[in-house]
Amino acid sequence: MAASRSSSPDPGSGSEHVSESEQTDTARLKRRNRDLEDQLYELQGTKKQKKQVLPSILSLIRLDKTKTVPSSRTGKTMGRIICRAIVLVPRINDYIADADRQVEGEADEEDIQDHDERDRRKCDRIAYQLLRKHIPELGKHLNDDIDVLYEFTAKLEFGASQGRSEDVFALKEAVADFINADLPTGNPRVGREDRVGRGFAHKVTGHLLCPIQYDWHDPEVRQKVQELHEAYPTHSSYFVNCLYKSNKGDPEHLEEGFLRNGLLVKVYLYIFFSHSSSAQLSISDIENDKNFATCQSKAKKATKKSVGQQLGLISVTPRTIAYAAVLLHFSLSPAKFWDLEFNDFSYEAFYNNIVDYLEDPGDDDEAVAEVKAVIDWWNRRVFPAGTGRGHGGPPPRMKDSIANQRAARRRVPLTQ
Repeated sequence: MAASRSSSPDPGSGSEHVSESEQTDTARLKRRNRDLEDQLYELQGTKKQKKQVLPSILSLIRLDKTKTVPSSRTGKTMGRIICRAIVLVPRINDYIADADRQVEGEADEEDIQDHDERDRRKCDRIAYQLLRKHIPELGKHLNDDIDVLYEFTAKLEFGASQGRSEDVFALKEAVADFINADLPTGNPRVGREDRVGRGFAHKVTGHLLCPIQYDWHDPEVRQKVQELHEAYPTHSSYFVNCLYKSNKGDPEHLEEGFLRNGLLVKVYLYIFFSHSSSAQLSISDIENDKNFATCQSKAKKATKKSVGQQLGLISVTPRTIAYAAVLLHFSLSPAKFWDLEFNDFSYEAFYNNIVDYLEDPGDDDEAVAEVKAVIDWWNRRVFPAGTGRGHGGPPPRMKDSIANQRAARRRVPLTQ
């Protein structure tokens, strides 16, 4: 009997087994409690006195140099893919809180009336799924103490910001070089040292940034646009010439040539693949189906692993296209430093609109076909046969191929 009593768990000893689902529920409830506390203090207009959980930049750098974390999988290095392939503005703690509210049945979409806010919410929820897929370490941290989790997400967001900053800096000169190499004689060149002097003040960049409903070549219209006249708002439309084939869109046919711009493809290639190949291909050749394959086959191949290869890209994605579009538009602007808004033009809404168009065409057959045509158009340029950028996975094993043929012969009788 004594042995029997000793084998039973003691409720007060704390030795009982806690299941993984119970750990997950406990961690979620702790996060939910923290989220509600933050909302309460925000409503009260007071600052919450609590331990700092988001480390400073210096502490992030120090943490990432510790020997306990492999340098190839630090929070910063993992975070570098986030802006490029997952979401332009990562708010990872908000995504986690939103997911917790969904589990609790508290996420109500009916109250959201603003279209941009609905697009952002939808984009963010898919972003969270992509984060869990591409950065599995995030899922492992969800059951950690809240401060440990927030420290990890802070490092991810810091890495995301670093990756975007590098692209913004590099494209400042690259976009100028791409435009100048394709300029007809007589057009003013784009300065490459900084973005000052670009934007609507410049004849070339102004045309590329101009909403398609305005005739940039009309001197009176151009002057109104340059003066930011209230009758010609430039922030009220995301359909701008730099997204269209031959840098010209038709406001009566919005999808004609949309997202088929050669300069945009060059920016995409520069970010995700070889800098040299993006420089060697002319904008007109990229837009011309007939000439593109020949020119691409002559392009110099990259000698080191590209960002796209590190991401495992075998096809363009809506979010990588949207990221390239944002950085192209920003590179054409005279902004001195990166910001989510410039002259009331929202880059986050611009990004979310492109993502929403490509990711969610709806049930309309024509819309689905058009989006598929856009993606196919891009894949022919980014992943053409023979470039070695993309791959369809390893070839089947010889033994399997031969076995399949043998099985097929057994099923089909030989002719006499």
